Amino acid sequence: MRALDDRCPHRGIPLSHGSVEGNNVVCLYHGWTFDPEGQLVGTKHDHFGKKLPNIRNRTYPVKERYGLVWFFPGDPALAERTPLVEIPHGDGPDAWASLSFAYTWQAHHSMVIDNLAT
Repeated sequence: MRALDDRCPHRGIPLSHGSVEGNNVVCLYHGWTFDPEGQLVGTKHDHFGKKLPNIRNRTYPVKERYGLVWFFPGDPALAERTPLVEIPHGDGPDAWASLSFAYTWQAHHSMVIDNLAT
C-alpha cells in the first residue's frame, strides 16, 4: 500500500479528482496514469510513437493501524524504524468501541470543523 502526492506533475491538478483503474491512479485532466510506485505508465493522448516521459510522482510509505491509514511524509528510509503513535485501547482485546462511517458534506471544510469540533 502506498500514498501518492495529490498533485499531477503534468499540470498540478489534484489526483484525488481523478479515478483509480486497477492499481493505477488516473488524472482527471489529461488522463496521465501512475502506477503504485508513482511511475507514469500511460496517457490518454497519442504521443505519435514517442516513448512516455520518465516521470515519477512522489510516493509515501503507509501503515494501517487502529482502523486508520497513516502515511510517513519524511525520509522513506526512516519510515520503518519510526514508531507509530501509541493509542491506549486503540486495538487488541480491550479496544474501545468505535463506529466507522464515511460522509461527504457539501460545505467548506471550515464550516464542518467549526460545527463538529466544538
